[in-house]
Amino acid sequence: PSSPTYGNIPGLNGYLEMQDLRNAGLSLPQLFKAATINNARAFHLENDLGSIEPGKVANLVLMKESPLLDVRAYDTVDTVWVRGQPMARESLAVGQ
Repeated sequence: PSSPTYGNIPGLNGYLEMQDLRNAGLSLPQLFKAATINNARAFHLENDLGSIEPGKVANLVLMKESPLLDVRAYDTVDTVWVRGQPMARESLAVGQ
């Protein structure tokens, strides 16, 4: 993750990168894996993160649309779970 600065807003840079990767030819399933299990594998965290399985940390994102249908789904986040605790998207906004 990047550091939160005025020019590097958390979440936005990742969303823009996903759009760029899609435009570069990654399929939506490849993009989803890059954002989840492959990212966890890259940091050797796949035993705890990156997929939904018993015993793994419950860090989840609920979207209103499927990221396997459109890259814009990553901008439809409704709820985020951090270690099993749900947080409304609005509560994560800057200035809250």
